[in-house]
Amino acid sequence: MGTSNTSSISQVMEMIMVIMLLGLVTMNSVNCRPPNAITLSEYPAMSCRKHVASLTDYGGVGDGKTSNTKAFKAAIDDLSKHASDGGAQLIIPPGKWLTGSFNLTSCFTLYLQKDAVILASQDENEFPLIPVLPSYGRGRDAPGDGFRYSSFIFGTNLTDVIVTGANGTIDGQGETWWTKFKNNGTLKYTRPMLIEIMYSTRIQISNLTLLNSPQWNVHPIYSSDILIHGLTIIAPTEPISPNTDGINPDSCSNVRIEDCYIVSGDDCISIKSGWDQYGIKFGVPSQHITIRRVTCISPDSALIALGSEMSGGIQDIRIEDTVAINTESGIRIKTAPGRGGYIKDIYVRNLTMETMKYVFWMIGSYGQHPDEGYDPKALTEIKNVNLNGITARDVNMSVFPAVPFLPIGRTAGSLLGAMLMVIFRVITPDQAFEAIDLPILGLLFGTMVVSIYLEQADMFKYLGKMLLWKSRGAKDLLCRVCLVSAISSALFTNDTTCVVLTEFVLKIARQHNVPPQPFLLALASSANIGSSTTPIGNPQNLVIAVQSKIPFGKFLFGILPAMLVGVTVNAIILLCMFWRLLSFEKDLEDATVDVVAEDDVTSHRFSPATLSHLTSSTSQDLSSALDDVNPSEIMNGESGRDGSLKSQSSLGENALERISSGGDEIPRNSLASKEAISGSAISQREKNISARRTVRSETSGGTHTTNASRKGASIHSVEEKDDSVKRWKRLLWKTSVYLVTVGMLIALLMGLNMSWTAITAALALVVLDFKDARPSLEKVSYSLLLFFCGMFITVDGFNKTGIPSKIWEFMEPHSHIDHASGIAVLSLVVLVLSNVASNVPTVLLLGARIAASSATVSLTEEKKAWLILAWVSTVAGNLSLLGSAANLIVCEQARRAQFGYTLTFWNHLKFGVPSTIIVIAIGLPLIRG
Repeated sequence: MGTSNTSSISQVMEMIMVIMLLGLVTMNSVNCRPPNAITLSEYPAMSCRKHVASLTDYGGVGDGKTSNTKAFKAAIDDLSKHASDGGAQLIIPPGKWLTGSFNLTSCFTLYLQKDAVILASQDENEFPLIPVLPSYGRGRDAPGDGFRYSSFIFGTNLTDVIVTGANGTIDGQGETWWTKFKNNGTLKYTRPMLIEIMYSTRIQISNLTLLNSPQWNVHPIYSSDILIHGLTIIAPTEPISPNTDGINPDSCSNVRIEDCYIVSGDDCISIKSGWDQYGIKFGVPSQHITIRRVTCISPDSALIALGSEMSGGIQDIRIEDTVAINTESGIRIKTAPGRGGYIKDIYVRNLTMETMKYVFWMIGSYGQHPDEGYDPKALTEIKNVNLNGITARDVNMSVFPAVPFLPIGRTAGSLLGAMLMVIFRVITPDQAFEAIDLPILGLLFGTMVVSIYLEQADMFKYLGKMLLWKSRGAKDLLCRVCLVSAISSALFTNDTTCVVLTEFVLKIARQHNVPPQPFLLALASSANIGSSTTPIGNPQNLVIAVQSKIPFGKFLFGILPAMLVGVTVNAIILLCMFWRLLSFEKDLEDATVDVVAEDDVTSHRFSPATLSHLTSSTSQDLSSALDDVNPSEIMNGESGRDGSLKSQSSLGENALERISSGGDEIPRNSLASKEAISGSAISQREKNISARRTVRSETSGGTHTTNASRKGASIHSVEEKDDSVKRWKRLLWKTSVYLVTVGMLIALLMGLNMSWTAITAALALVVLDFKDARPSLEKVSYSLLLFFCGMFITVDGFNKTGIPSKIWEFMEPHSHIDHASGIAVLSLVVLVLSNVASNVPTVLLLGARIAASSATVSLTEEKKAWLILAWVSTVAGNLSLLGSAANLIVCEQARRAQFGYTLTFWNHLKFGVPSTIIVIAIGLPLIRG
């Protein structure tokens, strides 16, 4: 019996052991089974690959300089042999691994360990040519005779491919490609993508940082069963890095994109399916795509775009729990006649947006066509788009019309109005030419040229230094911004002031860890108020000064008291509205602030920016002018330019360090540290050069060493002498520019003809510059001059219709300026018209009528009426964001700046309405005729 029991127990134990072994075998087989990328939420263990190798096994060198193109090819070719034998894994150890384009293989894992960085070669020869995509018919950047550059990491006809790691980095080093793309004619073939997988299935791309892609970052195309998870994608925003979309599924199905952080130079995610007739013919839609838990920053583009290349169709897209910050639009549908295809069954849930331009934007006239073979009757069917649980803060508008009415801009609009006046015989062609006021155009041209040369002479750099000199905190800085902006605008026009100072003011706000909004409002509003003081402060004042013949000095002192009080009141309103926000202490050490601030002033001049069409000069153009004359500033300029491109790499590295160390937060603001790094790099470079010279002179022996040292010292002495001469020449030139400007202001105060005074000063600066004036004169805003020409003709024709006269006859009895009620009525009319029809047309329409009405009282009242018109029409621009060009320039410059800020219409309106009404009301009694 005992033996039987013992035997039974033994059998039971054996059965248990067998079951356990079977369980272990089963578990292993489950873990190593190729993953279903759509249903699994966990990633397969890396031990699933039966064969493992390191890049160093194939001669790889991770010094960031040695090319590893052959090592990658040898490794992947060798490991591809194991596709049918458990697959293979290639490990990229810590280091910087420079390589050209390479191809992946099936049943393969590319694994980047922590601190591993794969660097893309910048040699075009390391990117072989491959055929263009059949659903596109040609290259996107250039036709390329049917070819395009291969993507950096490329694969086609693959199964079971994983590209992952411990937050390793893939850096496309795209600066060279971006430059070639922007310089038309230097790029023959379409730029490479960073990662592109074609005709493949079961693809996983996860846990990586992707930086500086030459074009799109991740482009799965004609593929299915794709999981993209945990990516940090960073590229400089437009216009630095064109078309650097984050993730673009293209004619793909069963795709899941989740838990990604994207800072993009274009759309963060764009779903595509082919281009026009080629996409229609290929006929493969993008479908069954889920996007969730994605955070996006893209000031110029969309969080998620559908199109514009969507000719194969897009359907069944589910978007949930996503966040967009400082991004142009949340969901954007882009199509055009000729695209064809369809967009349907789009479901959006729990979308959070902050500082946006549009929540949902649909446009039906987007983009180019591959060639002339498209069918303009092929329209896109759009249906069943569902949005639910949308939270939006700080948004300009919720929906943008698909076809805006006459989107031709104000210059073309004024010329169109002028043409219609002649076509419909309201005025004759001769009368149209006679209506153009040449003295106003001459004064405007002269002041723009003077402003261009003043910027080249670093005038605005010194104004920037004034903002930071012995600063006592955010409130003090806000008051300084108001004062400097007002003074600068009175002398150099409000538009020029806003163009040059916006980015620097934005950096000040970032540096002090306070929201940029109060500083940007201070800059724009004070620029408008300050520009009211002089005839050269803004375009409408030019018109008033020429038509009224009020001398420069009387114009200045007639409005100056109102301007000073107005700027003070405006600053007080800003302080009251933003007191709590400005009360936070900055967390930077005072000792470092001055150094960083100095770098900020310098880097501002060289930072890339796309300026408004009203600008008279650009900071980027100024850098080219300075590069030719001052080697010390060339060093600073290189810091600024390189910083604008390489700072994104710095950000990516910081992000990598954060993620690798277990942190969740991606750094959003590292301006100060980046510029400090740039400065230290320059300093270290100079030390290295000095050290090399010292080593040469100390280690070499004999007479030859002494002679070489003397020769080197002699060359160095000559270089220093040349630098000294150039510095003195530049100092002399800058002094001449300032003296000519002061002379122009004195001549204007003496009552000399304003137009010819400005033109004379401009020509004097051209001569003193003593080199080809074309680069400087090309910066003149000729579109503004054309706008004035068209407006002169349009307003003159409108006056001849008799409509303005009838309206004025009704209003004139109620708007006499010899009593308070008349001034109030007149101011209200000017305020409303300036915001509805713009301030220049308002002045052209009302100026002569107001003056004639006031002249019946006295000559003094006539001059006062002109000055009231100047004051109200100018300050009225502060009412809304659209009230003046200066506001729009500040908004656009701030939005396009690196780590920029979007000043929305409603945020501006909440400040603009009370400020405008109060400042106008307080200033009116102080105006003297």
